[in-house]
Amino acid sequence: MNCEDMPFKAGDSYLETAQDIEITLNEETGEEIETVIPIPLDTTIESSVRDANGVLHELVVTIAVDRLSYTLTFLDTSSWAKGIAKRDIKYTEAGLISRTKTDTFLIKEFITP
Repeated sequence: MNCEDMPFKAGDSYLETAQDIEITLNEETGEEIETVIPIPLDTTIESSVRDANGVLHELVVTIAVDRLSYTLTFLDTSSWAKGIAKRDIKYTEAGLISRTKTDTFLIKEFITP
């Protein structure tokens, strides 16, 4: 994800839904097969947005009951600084920590109050 992929205005609610997908290749047809990987029971997920002023905003992570997806939310982003923001996701599974790549997006000023 980069700045142009995710238009966002300060004051909007932040909502992002994600899944862990494994892609394999069908040896007979050469087609890609996508499989959603369930989130293990011992896995925790954390995520934050760092706004253009460097302020860290912790997102609320909600894992779906079927553990096939999760949402990242922040209801009131009116205090988020306009400009380039960054977001990553941290996974902790059985004590092992891994993080996604850092995504950037542009927070713009809203027009309609």
